[in-house]
Amino acid sequence: MDSQKKRMMTIILRMIKEVYQTTVQLEDVLHCGSVQILARDFDPMNELLEAVEYPQEKTDLVYELIQVYLDGEMTLDEVVLGIENGLKETTTV
Repeated sequence: MDSQKKRMMTIILRMIKEVYQTTVQLEDVLHCGSVQILARDFDPMNELLEAVEYPQEKTDLVYELIQVYLDGEMTLDEVVLGIENGLKETTTV
């Protein structure tokens, strides 16, 4: 993955984490189980994966990595590296 795609991936992942954290805070403050910040039909990560032509068979890995990132168990750089490695696996096979 070239540096521009990595940079774009990093920006989107940071935005996703910010939206996630804001959503959790709003749900807590509003005492409700569901706050929708983005339109239901908009999935920024999926849009990014399509834009960088990420292989469909590896998208589950990406969403698992994102969940670990949102849970604070991986850094942003580690997640981007994991996503990049998933892409390399499909191109070398």
